[in-house]
Amino acid sequence: MPKMNEEHGYVKLNGTSIPHPIGERLHVIPNHVCPVIDLKDSFVATRSGTVIGTWPVDARGRSG
Repeated sequence: MPKMNEEHGYVKLNGTSIPHPIGERLHVIPNHVCPVIDLKDSFVATRSGTVIGTWPVDARGRSG
C-alpha cells in the first residue's frame, strides 16, 4: 500500500515485476501542501481534470 509523509512518497512493489517503468510520470496528490506550495511562485488549479486558472502563491518562501 502506498504511503506518504511531508517529504517522501513510498510505493510497495510486490513480486519481481515493476508496475511502472523508470521515467514514467505518476500523478501524486500531496497529503500536506505546505512544503510543496512554499517552493512555487504559482500553481495550476484544476477541477475535474480541467484547468480553471493559474493562482499566485502569496506566502512563497515564508514557511521557515
